[in-house]
Amino acid sequence: MKRYMALVARSLALLVTLTVVNFFLIHLVPGGPLEVISRARVESGAAPLSDAERAMFCRYYGLDRPLGAQLLAYAAQLAHGDLGYSTFFRRPSSEIIAEYYKRTTWLVATGLLVAVCTGLPLGIVSAARRGKWLDSVLLAVEMILHATPPFLFATVALIVFAVKLQWFPLAGSEAIADPGSVGLADMLRHLALPALSLGVWESSTVYYLVRNAMVDILGEDYIRTARAKGLGNHEILIRHALPALLPMLLARFAVLFGAAIGGAFFAEQVFSYPGLGQLSLIAFQNYDYLLLRGIFLVLTASILMSYLAADLWLIRFDAGVGDGA
Repeated sequence: MKRYMALVARSLALLVTLTVVNFFLIHLVPGGPLEVISRARVESGAAPLSDAERAMFCRYYGLDRPLGAQLLAYAAQLAHGDLGYSTFFRRPSSEIIAEYYKRTTWLVATGLLVAVCTGLPLGIVSAARRGKWLDSVLLAVEMILHATPPFLFATVALIVFAVKLQWFPLAGSEAIADPGSVGLADMLRHLALPALSLGVWESSTVYYLVRNAMVDILGEDYIRTARAKGLGNHEILIRHALPALLPMLLARFAVLFGAAIGGAFFAEQVFSYPGLGQLSLIAFQNYDYLLLRGIFLVLTASILMSYLAADLWLIRFDAGVGDGA
């Protein structure tokens, strides 16, 4: 229980630290928050902030109070799910981020599914044939895939499957914002190329995780005992090695999630997919720093929570192994 509490406390402390850093980012921009908001309005083609609007933003963000009081007000806003106000979209940032976050979640989840479905069996086969020609070929191929930038996969997939063959749309669909409003087939057609590009690139990470873990498992004493009893390779893999592999693989999904978020941003740019990567670019181009601040906080919190879940799972798995022993 102490290990659980220590991990939770560490994650909360890191989240608080990142939240404080996130708060100060807007104050480091030349001119201060009000000038940032006014500049964003001008860049988007609107009039600069009026005196009444400046007074409203001062009250909303507490800019007329000391910095410590502003930080407390920001924390109170976050506690109520308020991520600020987007100067470009002229809507609450939480509403906009929720829409785009849902699309990125679909992309990351589908991409990870593709990565697992390809990387898992290849990693198992490679470990089972360690040192043989098939293992060498798979290692070489996966090494090339791992070294290839994710945007290159997306560009090649776009040219081949969308431009040349015209099997899929060129860009992401707004329908993904509300999957219930369209058919599943239509939604998957728009999601296929971004998810495939992300999944192929991420599959190399899954492959290396599975292969290295499986090599260690196949060298354990109980595996040697199973071989000495006359069990075949297929039975050893299914009955002994795979059950030992899956809990460790699940715990490593936090690493995959963080990498997939980065890869998803590249895929979204190539396919104009309306996710958080595309939203970040829109916010940056239009000086919407308040929206960028909300995006940064949501992404860091998501990755932190996934790492926490993985650490807690590893503790539980290690405890289960110890109890079993």
